[in-house]
Amino acid sequence: MAFYKDKDRNRKKIILIASYRPRDCGIATFSEDLVNSLESLDDNIEVNIIAINEPARKKCRYSSQIKLEIEQENLQNYNRAVEYINSSDAMIVNIQHEYGLFGGKDGEFVVNLVKQVHKPVVVTLHTVLTKPSLQQKEILRTLAECCDAIVVMAEAAVAILAKNYNIPDDNIIMIPHGVPETDFENQISAKKQLRIERHTVLSTFGLIGPGKGLEYAIEALPKIKLSHPEVKYFILGRTHPNLISDGHDWYREKLLSKISDLNLDNDVCFVNRFLSIDEIISYLKATDICLTPYLNAQQITSGTLAYALSTGRVCISTPYVYAKELLKDGHGKIIPFRDSDAIAKSVLEYLNDSSKQVKTERSNYVYTRNMTWRNIAKSYSKLFNKVSLRRTKHEPK
Repeated sequence: MAFYKDKDRNRKKIILIASYRPRDCGIATFSEDLVNSLESLDDNIEVNIIAINEPARKKCRYSSQIKLEIEQENLQNYNRAVEYINSSDAMIVNIQHEYGLFGGKDGEFVVNLVKQVHKPVVVTLHTVLTKPSLQQKEILRTLAECCDAIVVMAEAAVAILAKNYNIPDDNIIMIPHGVPETDFENQISAKKQLRIERHTVLSTFGLIGPGKGLEYAIEALPKIKLSHPEVKYFILGRTHPNLISDGHDWYREKLLSKISDLNLDNDVCFVNRFLSIDEIISYLKATDICLTPYLNAQQITSGTLAYALSTGRVCISTPYVYAKELLKDGHGKIIPFRDSDAIAKSVLEYLNDSSKQVKTERSNYVYTRNMTWRNIAKSYSKLFNKVSLRRTKHEPK
């Protein structure tokens, strides 16, 4: 097989470059899930991690899996990472890419790193903008030219890369966002466990910030509660650390002010911390309807939406790219941006028709079985083997 070490043909070593837990970051969680799934898939797979650290943040206490750290804005660290990769016996490098994850303007430091690496490189794109700047477009074009394969998490991204970036689809692979393996359950037991069995539960989870559009979900509550006074909205997750300055959490304070103005103090519950996967699953299983009222039309992936569907939950979302793709064919409801009336109307549509809600829940659970992390790990392993085998048959890229 292709990405085996020469000295041990039963061993497969991968280097992953990404943010990583315990950093509070969606890509860090994604990376940890991917690594754990790959290593669980095959005892011979070993993933070594080069972790990207945020500037001006307290350093994370990493596990022994972290072989090297890159301070985001330290260019010398990237050169050191190149030396480490090229001198290692790893046979593949996977980079988790998002513009804000790497140093320089629009994360340009990652480009020189990829240009200098002598190993096969697979880049996973967490952001594919429909309206990129010239710099952003050039960064992705250069990465595509220098790497051996690009992974996207939505079919729409393939078309966007072709149309807006002039990147051919030859080496673009669609591998869905992974989701945890979990049983299908109704909400009853999860609500009892969380002691919220008296409530119909709406929820949104993930790092909190103004792009999440939570104020529109809050504004929808009075209309919903006219016919369903038992409804409670759970906002699960801490504020994005980049939005807190000198202890001032302005966006959350704005939401709290709106809640107070609408007399909803007892109807909205904040869980203000970074939740573990088990906690997220518990809350999602207790959820009747998950809301993603996000404001960024260009968003190309959402772990929040994928996780909610994987537990079989009904989802109502604004029409960002990923939501339109994932919720098509009746797997949820798409509503306009910044429209609290549409949120209320769609929530009531499901709450007033329990048979429709149950049918959608079961359909969503079945729909996402191919997205479990074990299946995603199989797809990545297959891709890594293919790329390594192709590289051994041709001149270095």
